[in-house]
Amino acid sequence: MSTITKKWDEKKIRDIIRALDEKTGLNGAAYPIRLTEYQSDVLSCLGCFMAVGKNKGFKFAIDYFNDPFTKEAEVIDIIRHEYAHYYTDTVQLYRYINYSHSERSHGDAWKWACIMVGAEPKRYHDVESFKDKNWSIDEAKAAYRADDVPEFNIRRAIRFGGSLTTNAKKLSWILLNDKMG
Repeated sequence: MSTITKKWDEKKIRDIIRALDEKTGLNGAAYPIRLTEYQSDVLSCLGCFMAVGKNKGFKFAIDYFNDPFTKEAEVIDIIRHEYAHYYTDTVQLYRYINYSHSERSHGDAWKWACIMVGAEPKRYHDVESFKDKNWSIDEAKAAYRADDVPEFNIRRAIRFGGSLTTNAKKLSWILLNDKMG
């Protein structure tokens, strides 16, 4: 079970999204958040971000989040995974990073966004990745605050730079030397 969260709800999820917004300069916390049951949902997904339509916003499987065997690190990664979709769609990141129609939702642009927001850049949730992640109270609080996420105003970077790198060394240098954010 969670280190500091005994029961997940919309407010706690929105707080994590708000912390990511503070790092990215975006406003994902303004979007609706729907909480569903994992198996009863038509799409049967742990999380989802819809950029358009009547279901616009975030959706999360609250029963999975509150399962006693689900770790806090897993939940935060799922939220960040969906935030990376929001990030990619909001700034049309695929226009600035290698783009393929066949990989738009989980392609290079989305993987770049995952790295930027501290999510594992994997298409599907992998429970095995989290089996050894047993956070202390301090580590869990840091994840809630997105302390591990670099502050980087993507809109400003695009406006001044025009394109983005997927090279890890170049990206690290940009983040360390970002005077724009």
